Amino acid sequence: MDRKQIVKELEELLELPVNSLKEEQQLKELMAWDSVTVLGVISLADEINGQDLSPSDFQHVSTVRDIINLIQGI
Repeated sequence: MDRKQIVKELEELLELPVNSLKEEQQLKELMAWDSVTVLGVISLADEINGQDLSPSDFQHVSTVRDIINLIQGI
């Protein structure tokens, strides 16, 4: 899955309007970013590429770009 598709999936997960989420967006600015959303991202990573993430993998994640990189294994 490419970066744009992952952003669309994240918008859906965060219940944001289409094309409203940018890679440089800070997660702390998103009202919907919480522990439940982290679990959703973990599930998304598993669905996309079978990656087994844990909540501790998000310790240094601060932007949408960081999430995308984490999901893509970069």
